[in-house]
Amino acid sequence: MVSHLWDKIELYCNNGHDGLVKMDLVPMGKHQTLYYACPKGFDANRNENEPMCRNRVSVKEFEKILDHISSILYDAEMNNEVINLQNIKWTQKGIRCYIFEHNDKIKVLVYNRNEVEK
Repeated sequence: MVSHLWDKIELYCNNGHDGLVKMDLVPMGKHQTLYYACPKGFDANRNENEPMCRNRVSVKEFEKILDHISSILYDAEMNNEVINLQNIKWTQKGIRCYIFEHNDKIKVLVYNRNEVEK
């Protein structure tokens, strides 16, 4: 298992914004469930005519992204390989993921079709 992987992964919204938009961990809904949400989903973070972004990933879904990345890194480690994850793409349960940068951090573009296309 890769240690401290949670801290090394950053999620970015892939819903067609100008520039990179880092997703924030915020409580949402009646029960204040934690989500990684696009800040463009909140009025204070949008321009006057900019549409609301519904892209978000629950902590449970984030853990599945984490598991996927961890398994790739673990397999490489077991084969004495050093791997760069940049340009790896996958989809899991309607969530499209694309690692666009892998340096000190692993930066992942995320598009949750289940939320955005409701």
